Amino acid sequence: DSLRLINLTNIQEYTIKPLLRTVAGVASVNTWGGMLQQLQVNVDPSKLAGYGLTLDDLQRALEHGNANFGAGYVEDRGTRSTIRGLGRVNDTTDVANVVVSTRGGTPVSIRDVATVTVAPQPRFGAVTRDGRGEAVTAVVLLLKGANGREVVGRLEDRIKEIAPLLPKGIRIRPFYNQGDVVARTTHTVFRNLVEGALLVVAILLLFLRNVRASLLTASVIPLSLLAAFVAMKEFGVTANLMSLGALDFGLIVDASVVMVENFVRRLSARPDATLEEQTDIIRAAAFEVGRPIVFGIAIIVAVYIPIFTLEGIEGRMFRPMAFTVCAAVLGSLLLALTYIPAVSSLLLTRARAARPAHDERGAVASNGGHDDARWFVSLRTRYERLLGWALLHRRRVVAIAVILLASALGVVPFLGTEFMPQLDEGYLLVETRRDPSVSLGQGVAVSHDVEQTLRRFPEVANVVTNLGRPHEATETMALNQADVYVTFKPGMDGTVEDLIPRLDSALSDIPGLEFDFSAPMRMRLDEVVSGVKTELGIKLYGDSLPILQEKADAIKEVVERVPGAEEPFVGASAGTLQLELDIDRVALARYGLTVDDVRDAMEMGIGGMEATEVINGRRRVPVVIRLSSEYRSTPEAIGQTLLRTPAGGTITLSQVAQVQSVEAPEVINHEGGQRY
Repeated sequence: DSLRLINLTNIQEYTIKPLLRTVAGVASVNTWGGMLQQLQVNVDPSKLAGYGLTLDDLQRALEHGNANFGAGYVEDRGTRSTIRGLGRVNDTTDVANVVVSTRGGTPVSIRDVATVTVAPQPRFGAVTRDGRGEAVTAVVLLLKGANGREVVGRLEDRIKEIAPLLPKGIRIRPFYNQGDVVARTTHTVFRNLVEGALLVVAILLLFLRNVRASLLTASVIPLSLLAAFVAMKEFGVTANLMSLGALDFGLIVDASVVMVENFVRRLSARPDATLEEQTDIIRAAAFEVGRPIVFGIAIIVAVYIPIFTLEGIEGRMFRPMAFTVCAAVLGSLLLALTYIPAVSSLLLTRARAARPAHDERGAVASNGGHDDARWFVSLRTRYERLLGWALLHRRRVVAIAVILLASALGVVPFLGTEFMPQLDEGYLLVETRRDPSVSLGQGVAVSHDVEQTLRRFPEVANVVTNLGRPHEATETMALNQADVYVTFKPGMDGTVEDLIPRLDSALSDIPGLEFDFSAPMRMRLDEVVSGVKTELGIKLYGDSLPILQEKADAIKEVVERVPGAEEPFVGASAGTLQLELDIDRVALARYGLTVDDVRDAMEMGIGGMEATEVINGRRRVPVVIRLSSEYRSTPEAIGQTLLRTPAGGTITLSQVAQVQSVEAPEVINHEGGQRY
């Protein structure tokens, strides 16, 4: 299985990743999961000691025994030849044959003291899918300011080009496509815009009862949107849920409705006016309501001005909304003051000149007239009676208004608040946590159980789990943390929120597992805003980690009793196991050693030290020296690690240091120069 993951990772690193990085708008491609290839020189310390060698000797031998070189050129019989020396190692056999030293005229090679194998680098993350085992994923990061939808489209085209280049049985399958969320959200926004425009047109027809006047007023909507889009293009504001979702067509047509309604009313009062007189009436009507319209729009714009002063993530999210609304409203104001009067002088006056017939009340009895419907007359009559009563009982009306205002203000403290409404992304993200000291292998096993549990639900299409960190540490998750991406089948019954209680009940049966439900974009937003992957977090600041942990546990008990709080948890600041080397400085001085000597022996023997690399085309495979696994897998074995003294002898690590297993912090978070 290791060789399969190494092969997958090589395909990802040297075939897929370079081709994806050349797509316009892509900043980087980060690999998650799989196994990076190494050539490991696993040393037997007893054999090494038998030849009187150290790990440093092996490192120098590999470093000096792996190189190509040039030596100028020679000219012979009128031709020039470049001299090139080939001394690079190409595989495990070449590495094993590198000579370290000689003993009694006999060369001592790497193979005499170590075994050379192809093995994976130490891992800090993994990826599993659908409960079928491990896989390799690529996380594509976009350039700042790039259009996400366009970049996703180019990536999809590039993936189709890459597919024929892959070996048989290997395929690329996207498991989270942010372009789907963008497309679905944009479709919803534009559908709502169209429905809103049609609703506005219907209301205009209902109240104005003039087809030309209604359509003229409705034409302000696309023209105002055009003005907003031009401004957005000029100032680099993209069309998205935040920038377009707050557009209110009522605000956009408000000024034009007032203007057109005044035109129709004034023209209806002069049914016998000539064409020239009708034009003068429209001009006078425009001047009559122009000033109040400007004041009204100015008030609307003033409401949004404070939003432009927001900073940080709040400003980045809500400034585009305020900008788009203000641009559309100001565009509608300009249209109401210029476009509406000009076109009205053509449409409304001509309609009246062509249809001069009048009804018995003097109103124009035509499609261009303003003959009020009976229901509207009845409504206006009732309003007049209500208005008369209000003017006669002013104190009572004001008292009722004050009581209603006070009641509304009194409800405010009990209203729920959130940074922004939850977006139905069509994906579910389950954040899982296990014991901080859990190994990667155990984490993979738990993820297998989680995926199989989720796959039992017929609504679930695919499940992919990212554990720990990717190869480039753009994530800060530890091995005990994982993000589980859940995608759903099209046309599923109900919503994701309806399914969550059932998923919660099923996952609760997995022992030792803590989890929360979120969505990919929502989780990232919460993390950016507050540094925690949840909507509400409580941070404690201080220097003592044990005290912080104690107080956090006490706060958790209080929060659990708060109505509405669901599954609160404390971020682990302890619980990770460490093998601690407590160095005895007196013993160290007795043998003439320093802390650096111990550190170098540990870093090379236990952690592994890169001595050189094997170059195969574009591939760079590191050659790492470390002790064989049986000599570094337990505290007792580590204590037997050999150290070379300046006198030429050898001692064990346990003679100068105490090796003990202790519990240590899993992570230490900082904010504002303080621990939390």
